[in-house]
Amino acid sequence: MSYSWYIGVALLIRTIVGLALSLILATCAMFVIRTLFAIAEGEWSRLIFAFFWFSSVGIGGGLGGFIAWLNLENVRTSRKLFLTTLAVVLLAAIGGAWGGYYYKVVLTDSLTPFTGDEVTSTAIFGAAVAANLVVVPIGLYWRNRHGW
Repeated sequence: MSYSWYIGVALLIRTIVGLALSLILATCAMFVIRTLFAIAEGEWSRLIFAFFWFSSVGIGGGLGGFIAWLNLENVRTSRKLFLTTLAVVLLAAIGGAWGGYYYKVVLTDSLTPFTGDEVTSTAIFGAAVAANLVVVPIGLYWRNRHGW
């Protein structure tokens, strides 16, 4: 197998794993917030609940995408760049989660009622896509610069 095939396969695998990890960790984050809400016996206001719910989905999605492209060898050389990239990916994923919420609740012209699960699944998908849209180009840049 030639070297160009290796790069293509590595790119495909890291992207697929990034999307899968983003979806899994965003769902896990949602269950953590659901458990904390149940422990608090529903004492949170709706605004606080929605903030923690969709922000945790974004954080989980961002971590999933980031982990797939993580290169621990470069962390030691450039810790500031590592943390900056993590912050940018997390912000993008949180924006994607809130974008999914906004799309489902505000922008959808459907006259059929929707449930909270539909809004949450749209937010999870938005977080996963947004995180990977940011982390894949950054990962490609670093891989091209420092080698595969």
